[in-house]
Amino acid sequence: ITDPEDALTAAKSCIRRHYAMEFAKVWQGNSVTIASGETWKRHRKLLNPAFSLPVIHGFIDMFNSQAKKLLDEIEPHVGKGPFDHSTYLVTNSFETLCAGTFGIDAISLKQHEQYLQSAYELINLFKDKLFKVWLQIDFIYKLTGLKKKEDQLVEKLHSVTKSVLQWKNIARENEVTTNTSGLNYKPFLDLLLDLSADGALTEKEVREQTEAILTTGYETTSNQLTFLMMLLGAHPQVQEKLYEELVAVLGSDRDVGKDDLNKLVYTNAVIMESLRVLPTIPMILRCVDQDVKLSNYFFLKNICLDA
Repeated sequence: ITDPEDALTAAKSCIRRHYAMEFAKVWQGNSVTIASGETWKRHRKLLNPAFSLPVIHGFIDMFNSQAKKLLDEIEPHVGKGPFDHSTYLVTNSFETLCAGTFGIDAISLKQHEQYLQSAYELINLFKDKLFKVWLQIDFIYKLTGLKKKEDQLVEKLHSVTKSVLQWKNIARENEVTTNTSGLNYKPFLDLLLDLSADGALTEKEVREQTEAILTTGYETTSNQLTFLMMLLGAHPQVQEKLYEELVAVLGSDRDVGKDDLNKLVYTNAVIMESLRVLPTIPMILRCVDQDVKLSNYFFLKNICLDA
């Protein structure tokens, strides 16, 4: 679709998820990443305020702190040849997510390593189910033992989410007004619990949204950072120009401030180009519920589109 009006029509009309997303319902239920139609619209509207620009700016101090921590962890590898940087990015992204989104220290969440491993295994299980179509037949899936493995992984993931919610509820009951990182912003989980207290979300919906953010938040971030670093390694001239801009704007070793963001023009361009060349989510499959008329053609009911 190249026509802006057609794109707007499609965005409003084609919001049912592809059937493959049903695989993850055992884990994330009707969260904003899984739900379709009116449920998705309602959840998206409720959660949008948590992702506004002023809220994102409130995370800058934490981003600076986590960036320094990541550099300290990677520095011992400098000058010693190739190494797998993705492991550090996954852990750092998860810690950042826990601090910024839930207001907790990931290390204090003792099951954090268990969560990362279980999520990795479950996502790979869903991938197998998508590409090995015979696994989509329930009795075959059970016969292979994969259904039992799926149930065990989901149980582990749900137990971590319950721990997060229990910790947060206790903190709220004790009128704890600051998060464990000591930063001055309201974590995403507080918004969910406020919505639950107001009756806008049920306890089940809060758990499902927490599951979704826990997973999609750290995985997409760490994957895109991995792709970005790989591309910079393959294009040293871009890496050098990026470094020059960072030094020009920030000096040798200064934290990034809100006012610096608009000055990092080339840095922003590099990030955007990495998203275009190697997007962490290369496709979003949508299904059409009814015939949709565009300017020069139709989308017929029940076809699937790559958005």
